[in-house]
Amino acid sequence: MSDTPTITPISAAAPSLADWHASLAAIRELGSAPQGREQVPLAAAVGRVLAEAAGSLAAGALVQWRHLPLLVAAGCRTLVVRPRVRAGIVALAGSEEAEANAPLIAAAFEQMGGRALPAAAAEPAHRLCLALEMCARRCDLIFVVADPALQCWPMVAGGPPCIRLGTTTVMFLSPRLRGALAAFVTHAVPLVRRLQGRGDALPAMRIVAGGGDVSAEMTLVRERIEGERVLLSPCGMTPACLAAASAISWQPPDLAGGRVLLPFDEWLR
Repeated sequence: MSDTPTITPISAAAPSLADWHASLAAIRELGSAPQGREQVPLAAAVGRVLAEAAGSLAAGALVQWRHLPLLVAAGCRTLVVRPRVRAGIVALAGSEEAEANAPLIAAAFEQMGGRALPAAAAEPAHRLCLALEMCARRCDLIFVVADPALQCWPMVAGGPPCIRLGTTTVMFLSPRLRGALAAFVTHAVPLVRRLQGRGDALPAMRIVAGGGDVSAEMTLVRERIEGERVLLSPCGMTPACLAAASAISWQPPDLAGGRVLLPFDEWLR
């Protein structure tokens, strides 16, 4: 195991924009764009990242099914794409929350065009190091969904705990739904995008005024439009509430009167 930790825990439930961007800069150093490429038919390119520009799509774009008519019209029959980023999702045995939320993280990762490998078995804490070493042999990234009390890695303030294991990055996520999903969206997404060759530009981030009865902390929210106003409502932790959530939002202390809104439609693709 590596004893060189790099990034680390979310110490604030509502981080400042300055702290968030500083932790993102550090997390990006854990990964680099892939060098490999392959040429595939159009249909096989859906969900893959372009290594070369094609039609109106720039290199680094994630190919979606709705792009296919444009690519056909541009005369494209094959596309040059990057290899899929591979991730293992490991949940520690004994935590029902961790085992229940691991498939959610795997699905969110695959929504971004990654490939979640079937390494998502529940592991007892005393076998975690061995499980990580075995998983690292075939993964670019590993997510460990575990109770923070079981994480014995050295930490400094910034983001979710991360270590390097050879060339593989290991990121630890809370077993609790809100914490796991918030850390994945705010910190794992930028790292995954870099590993995919999509660059360091963040997806669309919106600033909205107020927030009504929504907590200042990172919260799952649903949004609705009334006239020219964007209204946010907090979501609970039940499956039905999660199904209605459309974004992660919080109120940074260095953003007077405003809230950051990270829409799932933009960040998880």
